[in-house]
Amino acid sequence: MLVEAIYISPVKSLALLPMPRVTLGKHGIVEDRRFFLVSDRARLVTQREVAPLTQVRAAYALEPEVLRLEFPDGRVVEGTPVSGEPITARFFGQRDVEGFVVGGGWGAALSEFAGVRLRLVRSAKSAFDGFPVSMLSAASVEALRASSGEGSISERRFRPNFYISGCDAHGEDAWIGGAVRLGATAVVRVRMADPRCDMTTHHPETGVRDMKTLTLISAYRTDQPQEVNFGVYASVEQAGEVAVGDEVVPLEGEPR
Repeated sequence: MLVEAIYISPVKSLALLPMPRVTLGKHGIVEDRRFFLVSDRARLVTQREVAPLTQVRAAYALEPEVLRLEFPDGRVVEGTPVSGEPITARFFGQRDVEGFVVGGGWGAALSEFAGVRLRLVRSAKSAFDGFPVSMLSAASVEALRASSGEGSISERRFRPNFYISGCDAHGEDAWIGGAVRLGATAVVRVRMADPRCDMTTHHPETGVRDMKTLTLISAYRTDQPQEVNFGVYASVEQAGEVAVGDEVVPLEGEPR
C-alpha cells in the first residue's frame, strides 16, 4: 500500500491543498489546521455555516512564519500572524479548543468575503475534529462511485490527510485499534471510523451543495446503521516525514 496523496488545510474549512511531503508531529501535520475561524461569540465557523470558505486558499510556512490567504477575486492577504488575546472555542459541542485571536487584516478580509464577521484564531495545538489525522483509501472512494453511479466523486470531498492506494474497499476500517506506519518512521494509531457530516455534500472547489453524499454512503454501507462512516481517524504515536509514494504498513498488534 502507498500514500497516493496528502492534503492539508492550514485554516480549518478553507481550501484543501495537495502536498508532496509533510512532517507529522504530535498534533498532526505541522502546517495542517493551525488556524480556525470563530464568530463574535467565539463559536466555531466552518463550511457548514459559510460554504464558500472552501474557495479561499491558505498557505502557511513556519520558517520564516508567513500566512497567506488567496481569495477567488485575486485579493491576497499575507504576513506574519501575530497572536493576540486568548480565546476558547467550543468545537461541535464536544470539546473546548484553546487559541489566540490573530490581529491584522485576515479577519477583516474573511469577514468581507463571507458576509459575516469572522475572527481568525491560532490554535494552541491544532484545530482538528476528533483526532489529528484522517485517512481514506482510494478503493473506498471507488466503491462509492460504483455503488452510486456517480463516477466523478472526488476524494477531496472527504478532506483526508492521507489518501491510500493498494488496499481493499474500507480496508482501513480493519486498522482500527492498531498502529500503521507511514513512510520510514511516522506511526499513527487508528482510533475510530470517521463519522461523516453535511460538509461532504458540498462541492470541494465551490462549496455548492451538489450531492447527497451521506445518502449515497448509507445506501450501500448497511453494516453501520447508526452512523455514516467513511475513512478513519488516527492519533500520532511517532513523528516523522511522510511523502507521496511512501509505503503504508499496518504493524503487528491486535486490531479493534
